[in-house]
Amino acid sequence: MGIDELDSGARKVAGAGEADMEYPNHEIEPLLGLHGRVLVLAGASGSIGRQILDRLTKAGATVRAVDRDVSALRTNPASERILVVEADAGNEAGASSVQEAVSRPRRVDILINNAGYLPTQTFDAISYSEWSEVVRISLDSVFLMTGAVLPLMRQGGSGRFVNVGSASLFRGVADGVHYVAAKAGVIGFSRSLARALGPEGITVNVVAPGLTTTPATLGFFGKERIAAMDAGRSVPRSIQPNDVVGAVLFLASPMADFITGQVLVVDGGSMMNN
Repeated sequence: MGIDELDSGARKVAGAGEADMEYPNHEIEPLLGLHGRVLVLAGASGSIGRQILDRLTKAGATVRAVDRDVSALRTNPASERILVVEADAGNEAGASSVQEAVSRPRRVDILINNAGYLPTQTFDAISYSEWSEVVRISLDSVFLMTGAVLPLMRQGGSGRFVNVGSASLFRGVADGVHYVAAKAGVIGFSRSLARALGPEGITVNVVAPGLTTTPATLGFFGKERIAAMDAGRSVPRSIQPNDVVGAVLFLASPMADFITGQVLVVDGGSMMNN
């Protein structure tokens, strides 16, 4: 889905092969309360990231869209509310690029950390360099992007951090030890930061999706394995990127003013105790 499709007047939510549901934009925008907000979205080019970006811009937010591969972002029609930042969120040079990008208008209301890397490897096959790369992208990026924008949030007297974790940590993934460990770190980081920043009016929360059907996960896991996971959900269908977006936008919105340090699992009722 592109920004031009969102401008058509309705949002279509991917279903389970049945008729799509439509939600008129005039019902969405007032509820989100994101008009005029300035956001940084790290990990903007992936399937989930692009859906978040589409919804944010339609809600009237101004977005700094960060990714090391921005080719997918440049295929969208230009928008005066989007600034594409070609940067690696998982290193210090990328953090410096983001600081530069938010120096005008010197304001950040919300940071959404969506960067992640999920290769499938048995533990015995993981080298230290491969372990480090997964942790760098999936966990270090959260630390670095947070540090890059926190001074401006403090200057504004409030803010929202929404970090995308993973529901995989509740059960473990035998061939994803590095990824699950990194995403568990995101939750620990977020809960501790929520304690630290709450007195300053800044909230920190996590959205933890189950295995979401994207080209990347299909490539790593295959259709049969994903279908087996989907069959075990209380709502027995695949998780689509749009399913995750609603939770992210809710926690970024004024409706979540008094919610912090929480993990919102989005997996169709596969995991009910966290």
